[in-house]
Amino acid sequence: MPRTDDALITARRIAVAIIAVVNDTPTGAPADLLFAPLQQWISREQFEQTMRLLVEARRIAQRGDRYFPIRTPNTRPLGGRPGATREPPLPQEKKLPKPTITREERNTLIAAKRISLAVTEAIKECPQGAHAGLLYAVLMPYLSYPQFTALMTFLVKAKLVVRQGDTFFPAPEADARP
Repeated sequence: MPRTDDALITARRIAVAIIAVVNDTPTGAPADLLFAPLQQWISREQFEQTMRLLVEARRIAQRGDRYFPIRTPNTRPLGGRPGATREPPLPQEKKLPKPTITREERNTLIAAKRISLAVTEAIKECPQGAHAGLLYAVLMPYLSYPQFTALMTFLVKAKLVVRQGDTFFPAPEADARP
């Protein structure tokens, strides 16, 4: 009578165990020997169906009532044991290629970092605050207005500066940062 109380015993794990035992038995494993330890979890019909599926999937070979390992050019012994074969690897998730950055993009990022550091330092030098229009007037040759607003929004979110209306003030904790 098959047991139903063990959730760790799955059809896949049973199939993997059968393949492992068959691969470790180069002279062939009798069906009764394979079924004996499994009979507490699966019925004889389930065992025979699993064996048919493994043979059809070319994971093992059958001759009479014995099952043998399949030899293919891409299999090799496991752990030096004669007759053991390695299963083909399971399909893995495709790895995304590493993002590449062009020299121009790198230079743009460096320039943006330098500009943001310069703006932060300029705001620190103005304890009464720096007006957004004044800051933008200085940065006009380098940044468009949307780029300027994006930069200032970033600096506020990074808590490097504080915005009150159209005026930017140095953040109190910005002085403690390296």
